[in-house]
Amino acid sequence: MKKRNYLLFIILPLLLVILSAILIHSRGPVWLGAYQDPDYVYLLNSATFAQTQEVFHTDHPGTPVQMLGALSIKIIHALSSQAQSDLKTDVVNRSEYYIHILNLEFILLNALILFLLGIIAYRITKSLTAGLLLQMIPFLPGIVPLSSLYRFNPEPLLLFTAILLVTLLVKTIQSNIQSKPTPFLLTLSLAIVAALGVAIKITFLPLVLLPILIIKPIRNKILYFIGLIGGFILFTFPIISKYGNFIQWIYRLATREGRYGTGKREIISWDSYSQNFLHSLSQNPFFTFLLLFSIATLLITLLIPSIRRHATSNPYYKAIFAVVVSQIIGLLIVAKHTGQHYL
Repeated sequence: MKKRNYLLFIILPLLLVILSAILIHSRGPVWLGAYQDPDYVYLLNSATFAQTQEVFHTDHPGTPVQMLGALSIKIIHALSSQAQSDLKTDVVNRSEYYIHILNLEFILLNALILFLLGIIAYRITKSLTAGLLLQMIPFLPGIVPLSSLYRFNPEPLLLFTAILLVTLLVKTIQSNIQSKPTPFLLTLSLAIVAALGVAIKITFLPLVLLPILIIKPIRNKILYFIGLIGGFILFTFPIISKYGNFIQWIYRLATREGRYGTGKREIISWDSYSQNFLHSLSQNPFFTFLLLFSIATLLITLLIPSIRRHATSNPYYKAIFAVVVSQIIGLLIVAKHTGQHYL
């Protein structure tokens, strides 16, 4: 592999930083009504956690965002020459400044993990095209919301976690191609990253299935499941006393028809549910195309006897199957309370 090829993997991360900067500039101040929710909720809860180590907002649950935000706020406050003595007062008085720095931190994190994804995929697959195509993740139309690039909320960190999960899955698929069991450390890493995603936002849950369907053998799947539970507890430890509130929130979402757990009790209203499902597909044409194309690939492969036997044991076939299953489950979950940013 030519070392100069590695320079190509800087282009898209750099483009991500430039695009994010343009979006931040065009957005204006975060206190505008369109952006303050939930950015200010996370800012003020992060500041509270930085002082008291207590978290009040547990809906998403979003705890890792607040933990990282609290650490960053402490560093910003300590290094800023204009900071007031009281941290929380300083955050309130200079809220836009703090959010701007936190935005920049998330952008750089995503640019870094995008760069590493390209490098690692290139080293594993020996394919420049594969590495560059995987780096296209944040730029695919309708796949990643623009809010994932320039907000202080769960979405930017969720994007970071999803790209990190993809990076580890590339390595997992490679070990499957070599007919090797998934290494212990890799299995544990997948579990920790998946747990981080769920702790950031519960909508990450369908992606938890990806490693389960790809990891082998069975004992490693069990290890992954144990690591997933342990990792979730680790990343949500500050709200462990509030698990009851979080579970009640999820229960209300699942059993009531209104948004945010409001409205009358109804698990599924089939008329609105089917409409929401179709609406999600129609509003995301590129996502829908990829999903239908993948389903067609799986079905056609199964219908051709000459390739069925070999294809179904192929790691790439299993990976596509895992992606299709996770995305369909994601659609089914979002159809309950539809929203493109949830999908």
